[in-house]
Amino acid sequence: MPRERPERTALKTPLVIIDENRLAHTFLTSLGNPVEAPKPTLVLLYGPPGAGKAHLIRSVVAHWQRCGPPFDWTRTTARGFAQEFREALNSRQTDRFARRHSDCDVLVCEDLHQLAGKQEAQWQLLHCIDDLLRRKRRVLLTARVPPGQLHRFLPKVVNRIHGGHCLPVSLPSYAGRLLFLRLLASSLQIALPADVADLLARPLGTSLRDLTEQLRRLDAASRRANVPITRELTLSTLDSLASEPLPSLPRIAQAVSAEFGVPVEELRSQSRVRKLVRSRQVAIYLSRVLGQQPYSKIASYFGLNHHSTAVHSVRRVEKLVQSDPVLRSHIANAETALRSH
Repeated sequence: MPRERPERTALKTPLVIIDENRLAHTFLTSLGNPVEAPKPTLVLLYGPPGAGKAHLIRSVVAHWQRCGPPFDWTRTTARGFAQEFREALNSRQTDRFARRHSDCDVLVCEDLHQLAGKQEAQWQLLHCIDDLLRRKRRVLLTARVPPGQLHRFLPKVVNRIHGGHCLPVSLPSYAGRLLFLRLLASSLQIALPADVADLLARPLGTSLRDLTEQLRRLDAASRRANVPITRELTLSTLDSLASEPLPSLPRIAQAVSAEFGVPVEELRSQSRVRKLVRSRQVAIYLSRVLGQQPYSKIASYFGLNHHSTAVHSVRRVEKLVQSDPVLRSHIANAETALRSH
């Protein structure tokens, strides 16, 4: 596999920082250029497919290159690593294979979980990691799960990863998806109406990869037809949005109930206890932005006297999520629960 060079790391899609990738981005950028700040560093970014782990790493590597002297880095996938290793074994060129993956300043290996059950390849990767760390180099890994959930892996490999920095990168919440779309559209100079951004952001489980692809498809369709991006163009271009199943009010109430630790019955009552008020507002907010339910139906389900109270709840949560990371976390967890059912 050819060595990556600085000129090959230009990114067509800009990196957008949201809550779900902020911790990993902050840590990686703090490491600085590997030549100027040599230090043995092992990092694992873990999270579901499409969360942007690989894109984040490539963006940070490009940032390191812009901010310091040039360096060599090698990027591979775990499946590619295992395949190359088998070929090296068959051709008796394992030393050359090891040098190609160890004689660099930064080694990036994506989708580590793909090495499950491949013990020889795991041993070889472990040797490469140890060699790089011994020479104060960097190893950046991605996987779908944290090290403790890497099944059919050698204990030494799992322990070595545990000894590094393991950082989560999760799928974005509705607020995160909306912010991502707005920032990405701005970076790509795409005029994205608010109602279209909302339409794209609503479906549960939509990844950053999905959103990026959808935005590019919309932009291409808009240019071909020489028309602006509209809700109608979006629905005709992205058929999947029209058939996306919406979470029901009972499902949303159950998810919020579990997240805040309050019974559904109390969530639907008129109690003014502070904890119940906030959790009820979140349930109403999710019922509107994800369930796309009319305010009158939401008000009736949650025992409100008038639909204007539901409108107020949605606006209140929209304002609070801008400055309250704890509330954003609660909402993201409730969305995760809705995705899993």
